Amino acid sequence: MRRPIYKYADFVAGVELDKTDSKSFWLKLIIDASKKECIIFILKNPS
Repeated sequence: MRRPIYKYADFVAGVELDKTDSKSFWLKLIIDASKKECIIFILKNPS
């Protein structure tokens, strides 16, 4: 099975994905520091 390829907006400078001790993952998006706008992420807990 192939892993999906995700395309991020141009303001995302990098992506880090880490697995925790449980079944969860940490997704870290590194944002380009030269941008002046602010970003808000609203996430839902699937469990």
